[in-house]
Amino acid sequence: MAVIPNEIRSNPQKTQQEAQRRVQQCDGVQAGDAVRLTKDWSTEKAGAIGIMGGMRHRALQRGSIVFRYSAFRDDVLVSCSGGPGTITTEASKLKPTGEKMQVRFWRWKNGRAGAGNGEDHTVEVSIWEWDGE
Repeated sequence: MAVIPNEIRSNPQKTQQEAQRRVQQCDGVQAGDAVRLTKDWSTEKAGAIGIMGGMRHRALQRGSIVFRYSAFRDDVLVSCSGGPGTITTEASKLKPTGEKMQVRFWRWKNGRAGAGNGEDHTVEVSIWEWDGE
């Protein structure tokens, strides 16, 4: 995890610039990435893991974090359902940790939608932190 020097931490504008630099340095928040809460938010406790939904293969500028999720992931998008904890936030508010984790998603077998045709798979994703602000 990147350490922010005190002179940057004490200056809100520089803090925002540092956050933007770290997002760019890490290729940005991707759909399907995990978000760990650093303090309690809504009905979720610190340490809870949510998943970012959205279109894949590009850094998200903003996106929805869904806690207590079921997440669909294919070659185009990540779509999450769950809750009650769901919020849309700016990607610049997420801090990269440099950590990875395995996340279970589901998809359509052979790309064909239909009753009983879903399958689970796991993907290693980046973990970001969010303070609930």
